[in-house]
Amino acid sequence: MTTSQRAFAALIAVMMVQAVWYYPQLPDPMASHFDGAGHANGWSSKMAFFLIMLGTVGAMALLFLALPKSFRRMPTNWVSLPNRDYWLSNERREETIGRIEREMGWFGVATLVLLIIIQQMTINANLGSADALAYTPWLVMGGYLLFTAVWTIRFVMYFTRTGGR
Repeated sequence: MTTSQRAFAALIAVMMVQAVWYYPQLPDPMASHFDGAGHANGWSSKMAFFLIMLGTVGAMALLFLALPKSFRRMPTNWVSLPNRDYWLSNERREETIGRIEREMGWFGVATLVLLIIIQQMTINANLGSADALAYTPWLVMGGYLLFTAVWTIRFVMYFTRTGGR
């Protein structure tokens, strides 16, 4: 198990503890959607809220942890990667797929951190914290978008180079 997979599993545990701890404290129905100013504009049962979060985490696990493993079985022409023929040649294929798995794993960890923070902000708003959604969501999304930009640039730059350059 890679470090990113262990981190992903630990964050799922954090999210489960968060759900178990706060579930009995939350109102039913609860505000589950907010506008850009932080005002509630959508509600759901607390069971539906947590089931949707659980389903989202399951989908993320498939996307960020399982999908990259499927690259091992994919024909090379199905993979879109800079310098694909170089990186997916027989002598580099395993190392390249391992790199993709690790990178996707860390992207999944960052996305799961984002979801945990959003879930906590939603919980806080439902527990009466008036300023729970005042400015923080924009800062959190800005941080996630910055991470995504840096991650994407690093990923593309790594695979843009070849051994001869």
